[in-house]
Amino acid sequence: MLPLSVLEGMNAHIARLADGTPNAVVADVYRHFIGHGASAPEAERWYWRRSLIEPNAQGAHEIRRVWRDAIDAADAET
Repeated sequence: MLPLSVLEGMNAHIARLADGTPNAVVADVYRHFIGHGASAPEAERWYWRRSLIEPNAQGAHEIRRVWRDAIDAADAET
């Protein structure tokens, strides 16, 4: 099992830093991927079957989407 509490704590710390940093936007891939891991039905998994940390094609697309949304949000703020 992956140490999710450590990852959640690190992500929360990054989010707090970004909240206190002018013009910073977080691309929260971790939060976006919740519900699409090993316990999800296979059609809804965004990870490569042989590795719980490697995205499959859909996962790679979703990472791109999160980055694009973050860029669009940053552009909208300026």
